[in-house]
Amino acid sequence: MFADTHGNKAGMRDAVNRMRPFTALYHLGDGVEDGATVAKEYGLAFHGVEGNVDHSRRFPAKLNLICDDWSFLLLHGYQMDINAYHPQEIWRKHLREMAQWAIFFYLPVFTVLFSYVS
Repeated sequence: MFADTHGNKAGMRDAVNRMRPFTALYHLGDGVEDGATVAKEYGLAFHGVEGNVDHSRRFPAKLNLICDDWSFLLLHGYQMDINAYHPQEIWRKHLREMAQWAIFFYLPVFTVLFSYVS
């Protein structure tokens, strides 16, 4: 799972080499094209969403993946008004709102919300 790689394909390759084996690579935006490139190089399935600096329009803004009995909502933090520079009290507010949103829309399936990672 990658996010906010901003062109750092070498770092992604290093992580893939150290963490293998696995079958898929996921990218949560801001470098999603690089994630697709690295996944192809390693023969991995790829799932990704666009971040606020991705403009290819090849990938969706949100993606719901189902794996066994788990549902994963993939999105980039800008869609939830999340910013790495927000103070801690704003982060807490957003996390509470996301938890309520997940409970309302996704019960009884457990949903993991991935957000801005810097």
